[in-house]
Amino acid sequence: MNGETYLIPPGVKFINSSVDRFTEYIMENEKFDLILLDPPWWNKYIRRVKAANAKIGYRMLTNEDIQAIPLERHLHADTFVVVWCTNAPTHIDAIKNNFFPKWGLELVATWYWIKITKGGQPVCKFNEPGKKQPYERIFIGLPAGSPLAKSVPSECFLYSVPSAIHSHKPPLYGNRN
Repeated sequence: MNGETYLIPPGVKFINSSVDRFTEYIMENEKFDLILLDPPWWNKYIRRVKAANAKIGYRMLTNEDIQAIPLERHLHADTFVVVWCTNAPTHIDAIKNNFFPKWGLELVATWYWIKITKGGQPVCKFNEPGKKQPYERIFIGLPAGSPLAKSVPSECFLYSVPSAIHSHKPPLYGNRN
């Protein structure tokens, strides 16, 4: 695709659809090794965009919508669940105290994507109250008691220049040698 080569493992599914249509794409008994969620979190920015131009915004999910996803049906003993999260305290709290417990997951790691300029500086200041932060969190969970929990670094920092396109995540490349 676009001159790039991608390795896509057998059995991989990419679903870009409304959560309420989840059961149309995934059979009730299907289990996965990795589930990656990048939910369209309820947020002020998109509400403002939609208010200005309804065609530009997208449908956001409330924390209740996300928690209702029946992820627990699709886990085996070592399924990794990765959730990208904004810095809203309500979303962070929901992942730790509602989503993961409901899905039978233990939080094993919190990684951070630090957004930097081409010069290597953070795109904005850290920890200014009420302001955008130069990072996002990535929560990693495993089913409670998974022996793989010890193999995941509990904290990691990923640095990259963010895309100009809203909400695009950083390109991650493995060792190509």
